[in-house]
Amino acid sequence: MKRICIQVTNKNRWGELGCLLTGLLNQTYNAWDIVILDENDTSLDQCEFIQKLLNLIRLKNHGVQVIKNTLKIGVCNARNKLLEESNYNNIDYVARIDDDVIPEPDYLEKLVEVIELGYDIASGVTPLAFTPSPIRKTEWFDSPIINRKDINEKGEITYYGDDCGVLYDKEVIIEAHEFRSSCLMKLEVAKKIRYPTNLSPVGFREEFFFSFKAMKEGYKIGVNTSAIIWHLQTSSGGCRHPNYAELVKSDNDYMLKYVRENYANN
Repeated sequence: MKRICIQVTNKNRWGELGCLLTGLLNQTYNAWDIVILDENDTSLDQCEFIQKLLNLIRLKNHGVQVIKNTLKIGVCNARNKLLEESNYNNIDYVARIDDDVIPEPDYLEKLVEVIELGYDIASGVTPLAFTPSPIRKTEWFDSPIINRKDINEKGEITYYGDDCGVLYDKEVIIEAHEFRSSCLMKLEVAKKIRYPTNLSPVGFREEFFFSFKAMKEGYKIGVNTSAIIWHLQTSSGGCRHPNYAELVKSDNDYMLKYVRENYANN
């Protein structure tokens, strides 16, 4: 069984992290270790509840690595730090998982299925846990692609499909242009691709840039519509930054500029 290194950044969300750890303990795919980047104002080792869960994870024969960081370096730099400082001994895959999600018990198993079909990066769908009834998608193209972005000669982006807040009635693995929220990737992808360092601290559009760079390197992204991980915050992570809207606009403007420049050059 291939072994997974699960990477999680955590900042002042002890309760959400506890839900995630419990969800991971219930996974049908149990060959995994976990690395947590502790960016909390009060260190995770001061939370007895989290420490007991981590101890239980160790007792279940999963490796646990906690990297403390007090510099508040922002989403992208935090994820890069995890990619660079994680222990990859005996590791085949890397799972980048948000700290405010609860995976269904077969989530990791479903993502591994995607990789085994020849994809390099795999993700599922991320319905919102706090909506009364998540949107259900029933329409399909002959060759369905979700998280697809087409770019015209002006560098304008047209979006086709989305998995945020959505449950799919049809269980299928399909090609995508971008992973969303949480994902699984081959170790070689994790060692080669990095998040952009010039986005704002909120890291809006960071998954687009990671996906875009991975595709330029020839890596394929697949989505398993039956792999469900419930989001406890909004689709953009429930960011608590006071200037959130302004920073999101800045990141979006940078993405559009980047797309136009790359379209012109390619």
